[in-house]
Amino acid sequence: MNLSIIIFILLFLMSPTPWTLLFNFSRLSKAEINFYKFNSPVFISEINFTRGQIKEAGIAIYGKIFINKFTYFMKDAGQRYLESFDSHFLFTQGDLSIEKSTRNSGPIYWIWLPFLGYGFYLCYKNRSKILVFVLLLPILGILIREEYETFSRLPFIIGMYYIVGLGVTEFFNKKKYYWTKALVLILLVFEYSRFLHYLLLHYPYLVGRY
Repeated sequence: MNLSIIIFILLFLMSPTPWTLLFNFSRLSKAEINFYKFNSPVFISEINFTRGQIKEAGIAIYGKIFINKFTYFMKDAGQRYLESFDSHFLFTQGDLSIEKSTRNSGPIYWIWLPFLGYGFYLCYKNRSKILVFVLLLPILGILIREEYETFSRLPFIIGMYYIVGLGVTEFFNKKKYYWTKALVLILLVFEYSRFLHYLLLHYPYLVGRY
């Protein structure tokens, strides 16, 4: 098996998101998916509220022309796309739902950040189509009403794991930096151990397991 595939599988198994979702699988499997709806009362009330604010500012005609379902959806779509790259979502807190994130870590560990950047650089350098594919995946998050939602972003998160794996593989294939490699391995194991400690000993209290 290709070394990059092996590293990708190991990174996936060490990452916070699969374990958190598996930990709460029985609850999450019963949850309803709240898709983005153009005709929902919340969506329409937000448009009317924005138009009201513009009217109070004395530019009501601007609100009638530019504030409508399409333009408001495009604004929300852009916002939700960018949420996928938010550092709080990716590295520190993750999903706003306590059942989809421990809130102590995002889908990606901070220690992976240099390899993520290196992986993006390698994709750009080699003109890899994977880069374009991964950058398109956050579009799926636009379809869900909740902000910073994990399920709709799972393909994107897994794609990010793959890019991290490319960076890790390229780094460990180098025939030098032995002490740096040893330090990276220690930090990876430490970060994973810290996550498991929190998941098994502290997180259950947050989700009412104990």
